[in-house]
Amino acid sequence: MSLDASNLGKRALRVALLAVIVLIPLAALKSPRFRELLVELMETLRARGAAGVPWFYGAQIVAALLTMPTWLMNGIAGYVYGLPLGIAIAGPGVALASTCAFFAGRGVFRVLPRPDFTATRAWRAIERLTARDGLKITLLIRATPVMPQNLLHFVFGTTEVKAWQHAVATGLGMLPMTAIHVYIGSLVKSATELASNEQRQPVGVLVFMGVASVVAIALVSRVAKRSLARAIAEEEVQEGGPPP
Repeated sequence: MSLDASNLGKRALRVALLAVIVLIPLAALKSPRFRELLVELMETLRARGAAGVPWFYGAQIVAALLTMPTWLMNGIAGYVYGLPLGIAIAGPGVALASTCAFFAGRGVFRVLPRPDFTATRAWRAIERLTARDGLKITLLIRATPVMPQNLLHFVFGTTEVKAWQHAVATGLGMLPMTAIHVYIGSLVKSATELASNEQRQPVGVLVFMGVASVVAIALVSRVAKRSLARAIAEEEVQEGGPPP
């Protein structure tokens, strides 16, 4: 096999894997059978009470591995357990489930051939940045509501962010949105309504999400730009000067 054909095959494999990751939640949420399973899950959790919490965490881990949107299990926590208890249960669950997906991303994506751009000085600087400021960068990104948090579980697994940094930053950074999702779930009148995603978000929630997104994106951009410039400078010093 020629080198070009080999590279083409590797790229096709990456694209196919990404497509599967993106399409799984879209297909599942459209499936009547999947919605039935969600209703059965919520009814079971309600019936089990406190004994059902481990089952909830198990479902939350599976949902994260399937890249399901984070509002789904958080909303279920609100519907099943109510507002205060739902936040107390869903918050640690988000960190736990996302960390499982983090390790899955680290295991799956790192065994694939790395793209050519990862050999560049800029990419090595980015890896240096995530290794040094992983907690801060992850926290800021997790606090941005418009980011695809379900996909970021896996993306962070390909960086130099440490597992404990990812877990802490995810739990804290996503806590505000987790609380909002739990609150919305607590307002839902039936499991079928939640499984069908027919509930409407209050206007105040939408305004908060918009403002929080703008603020978080501005902070992420400012911190990342400054830190990345410092990391690139360090990379240049190690390699003996700037590139031609």
